[in-house]
Amino acid sequence: IVQLAAYTPKDNFQQYIMPYMNLNPAARQRHQIRVISIGFYRMLKSMQTYKIIKSKSEVAALMDFLNWLEMLVAKQP
Repeated sequence: IVQLAAYTPKDNFQQYIMPYMNLNPAARQRHQIRVISIGFYRMLKSMQTYKIIKSKSEVAALMDFLNWLEMLVAKQP
């Protein structure tokens, strides 16, 4: 399980990344998250709250993170 996250005093970023493969039983048990499939879509689901966890591919998540960093640089005086 990968969560890309960063924090500044004025802003923060966090994004889960969807794994390519389904999690093995030990990882599911440890993180209390499983990969579910609905049609052609795969999603992460919390086994504690039974809610879907928003996740993206690693490319989309990295692009969002880089855009967030560029936004921070643009905000600085």
